[in-house]
Amino acid sequence: MPTRFFSTIAPLGSLLVAALVAPMITAGEDTYGVIDGFRDGRWRTEVGVSTGFHSGNRSRTGDMLVTGNVEYEWPVFARCSLGLRAYPLFLYHQNDPSDTLWGGGIGTVGRVYQNAGDRNGWFGEAGAGVIWHTNHIEGNSATMDFLLEAGVGYQFKNNWHVTLQASHLSNAGLSENNAGANSLGLAVGFTF
Repeated sequence: MPTRFFSTIAPLGSLLVAALVAPMITAGEDTYGVIDGFRDGRWRTEVGVSTGFHSGNRSRTGDMLVTGNVEYEWPVFARCSLGLRAYPLFLYHQNDPSDTLWGGGIGTVGRVYQNAGDRNGWFGEAGAGVIWHTNHIEGNSATMDFLLEAGVGYQFKNNWHVTLQASHLSNAGLSENNAGANSLGLAVGFTF
């Protein structure tokens, strides 16, 4: 995994989470519990498009990642939620070689919202999933990879949301070759 990518993203993500969680701790808000809030959950769907960039010894410039997910999200704290995701759409188009991978997978996501209770306004999120796909990403010898995502978004009161996301896709060294792919993009979704 490219350490330069994570050494930049991790501190920014930590600062975001600390800024959003600190007011919740000082206000003494109630907790739901991991299971207790499940019945108060909601469905979300989202489509994201991102482009690759140079990372490590591989240039992913010109690559494109498209994901579509369906998620059930439930509150754990007044500002925090967990979600279970299904990725029925996973498409990774490689610029060199010109090859497109199709697949799908499952994952989890955690979110911290600016506003308590109604889960709207600004939020930070981090997720991880397992993706199975056709063919191989150049420099990666697996057809099963891990998808790590981090993002900052805004949940509108009309149920739409938009998220700026950074993604990392690799096999975590479980296969002989593990050239990861990093991308940055935008996701749009709806909550119902």
